[in-house]
Amino acid sequence: MSRKWNFKDYQRDNVYQAESDWGAQNGQQLSNAQSRRLVQAISKHYKLKPIKAFVKAKNRHGEISGIATGRSEFVRLPYWAMTTSTICHEMAHVIAQQRGIFDGHGPIFAGFLVELTHKFMGRTEGTDLQWNLLLNSVEVEYNNI
Repeated sequence: MSRKWNFKDYQRDNVYQAESDWGAQNGQQLSNAQSRRLVQAISKHYKLKPIKAFVKAKNRHGEISGIATGRSEFVRLPYWAMTTSTICHEMAHVIAQQRGIFDGHGPIFAGFLVELTHKFMGRTEGTDLQWNLLLNSVEVEYNNI
């Protein structure tokens, strides 16, 4: 079940800027199988309800989608989004929503994102992301997972 947010996603632009400054989205492109395995590894590690992973996803018109999406029941990854950093970003949305938290790119989402990055990309990448979030005035609430 998707749920519409009825609030302003006030940190979205700052989160995107922090990720852009961090530069990890330009990391190694994953294959379809690697992307699915990472989604499943994150799901298993955090004991999430099963979700569907749509890789090289198409939109409702059958065209290849350009938008990456994470919802409580699925993650949609166009080709450009098949990187570890983008999958961690979308899975942070999945985790938040499966726990009934719909804060967009708010502090709880940001905390999930940092924890996922540390766990699945390593300490250096996680710390670099934390600094970039701080430098871009992103509020982060930790210890939610």
